[in-house]
Amino acid sequence: MRLDAERLYAIEPGLFQSSRPGLYPPPGVSVVLNVSDTANDFVVGHGLTAILHLPMADHQFPGVEWLEMAVDLLHSFRQRGHSVLVHCDMAESRSSMVLLGYRMRTQGIGLESALAALVRCNPHADPNHHFLAGLRECERAWGLSPAAAPTADADAPAAATGQQSS
Repeated sequence: MRLDAERLYAIEPGLFQSSRPGLYPPPGVSVVLNVSDTANDFVVGHGLTAILHLPMADHQFPGVEWLEMAVDLLHSFRQRGHSVLVHCDMAESRSSMVLLGYRMRTQGIGLESALAALVRCNPHADPNHHFLAGLRECERAWGLSPAAAPTADADAPAAATGQQSS
């Protein structure tokens, strides 16, 4: 099977970010978290464990509670050993916001550190100004230092690879 998405990025082992994946999810992915406002159109027999659709517009931060829910879902599947694809339409803003929240909350790092790590993996990662303001709100709500560096916690996700898959 071929991935129809124009952009697919390995964020860490078992965690990917992409633009709209088309008819087929990437090989090896067992969970898709779609934060686009449009549902997926996967063909029958895709072999996924779950397709989660948390639609959101790309012009307004959905709130700390919404982001906590998305991060908790993502983290839960990752802890159970699932390979997860987080996607929106362009792999730039919405999916980046979710992945930044995931890194901030699970690794205890500030927004700037999380963004620098994400951009190393996906050079197109560019959350809009509403999302960045919301992530700063999360940073305060979660008691994170803006300059907090990643922790060496064994349960924390692995470092980003910075490699793009195709």
